[in-house]
Amino acid sequence: MATLNTAFPTLVLNTTVLSNFLQAHCAEWLQQLGVPVVVCPSVLQELEIGIQRGKIPRVPLEWLMQIELQPVEVMHAETLRLRLGAGEAESVAVALSRGWGIATDDRLARRVAQQLGVPTTGTLGILAELVRREVVSVGAANTALSRMIQQGYRSPVERLEDVV
Repeated sequence: MATLNTAFPTLVLNTTVLSNFLQAHCAEWLQQLGVPVVVCPSVLQELEIGIQRGKIPRVPLEWLMQIELQPVEVMHAETLRLRLGAGEAESVAVALSRGWGIATDDRLARRVAQQLGVPTTGTLGILAELVRREVVSVGAANTALSRMIQQGYRSPVERLEDVV
């Protein structure tokens, strides 16, 4: 199995994945993936809405680089918006254009990305990679996963031992 640092030169985070880590109070783990992680402007806008609604805690994210879309990426994102939300569309467009990967738990966004040849992962893939890299223990990752599930994440598994 490819690790993130061999499969993804850079990882574009979608709102769902980033909010899962924020809600579980472990967003700092994303800095330790071994690859740069970035977000698109619409993802930050969606995140801000969640923060304003009290669903996502406000934490410092200065370490998280925001990508400015190139004109071709804007055009591609606009086309993708016919099928995807703004954050997903921008993330897929940027990942496709730049040869990066995308982290999303949105089923349709994953399908569209995979059809376009964009490598994908999600919350569970990131947690499993963090355990494999020994950044966090399986116990800590399971605790974070439990918090994510309590906050509304619809995980296909309840324990990472089923994935790692």
